[in-house]
Amino acid sequence: NTDFFKAGARPFIFQEVIDLGGEA
Repeated sequence: NTDFFKAGARPFIFQEVIDLGGEA
């Protein structure tokens, strides 16, 4: 569970930034 969260936490934030850039 912790491994998945740690590995998924970074890509999740990265995707959010990409989404914001694409929308802007």
